[in-house]
Amino acid sequence: MPKKIKRKQKLVFWKEYEARAVLRRLRISWRKIKPILDVIRHKKVEDALMVLDVMPKRGARPVAKLIRSCISNWQNKFGADAPVGVDDLYISEIYVTHGGMLKRWRPAPRGRAHMYRRRLSHVFVKVAPLAPQETTSEQKNVTETATDKSNQG
Repeated sequence: MPKKIKRKQKLVFWKEYEARAVLRRLRISWRKIKPILDVIRHKKVEDALMVLDVMPKRGARPVAKLIRSCISNWQNKFGADAPVGVDDLYISEIYVTHGGMLKRWRPAPRGRAHMYRRRLSHVFVKVAPLAPQETTSEQKNVTETATDKSNQG
């Protein structure tokens, strides 16, 4: 009998309280940045920063700096009007795209030169708190019957 695969609960983010930051023309290939982003996607901001601080990849440092910038943008955008604190922020969206290339030349045998490409990338981050949980009518009925039973006995 095949094992049942546990699926992660889909997180629902509060889109009205979202801030973003962009890092353009990072001189690291998008193929090297993508595995770093896959590790921290949909994590709490403080957990993601802790993971990035110990990650032995060259791209981890600029990504951590970008997340800190995004947190600062969130604080400037909402300030005291924010419904939650910075501790309750999650990385709602993070992705990388290719950002062009720089063409460089390298010496080759017999007096020639070979071209190589320094690939650039753009990294996009959005942070947002989790959306407030709306209770359905079934959940309300269950909680009401549970409280009625506890009050009776």
